[in-house]
Amino acid sequence: MIVRIDDKDKGFGTKDEYFVILNRGCRKSDFIRAARVVAGSYAEELMERIYDCLVTYAVDIREEYQKYYSDEYPDLETFLYWKYDVDRATIAEIMENLKAGDFLGYGSVYSGGDYVIGQFTISDTGLKMVNRVFDKLQEADGEDQN
Repeated sequence: MIVRIDDKDKGFGTKDEYFVILNRGCRKSDFIRAARVVAGSYAEELMERIYDCLVTYAVDIREEYQKYYSDEYPDLETFLYWKYDVDRATIAEIMENLKAGDFLGYGSVYSGGDYVIGQFTISDTGLKMVNRVFDKLQEADGEDQN
């Protein structure tokens, strides 16, 4: 799941930063398979670039919190609020969707240097498409546990 960060209340428009929630066991190949694209196609290449943009270059928030900030902040929610300036509604959305073993990443859609993919990913159309792929991954993960 992708949670885009909005700063509209501060007058800046939409930021280019996001949070990603993903099962830690999910690999790029799982993401590609969930996207249901044809192997060797341009769509597969795009999905690889999107995965890299969203996951590969993201900061592992839980690791950062545990390693550097757990003594300073009593919990992950407080850390997100004070360190990342995330509003309470976004924190609630993140925590509602975050499971114990999930990866919680934070990044900029431009951190990998792929401006086109970054622009597409934060667009309404791109965000819906990527979240559908994440939904498919979550469904597959639920089936694996049964």
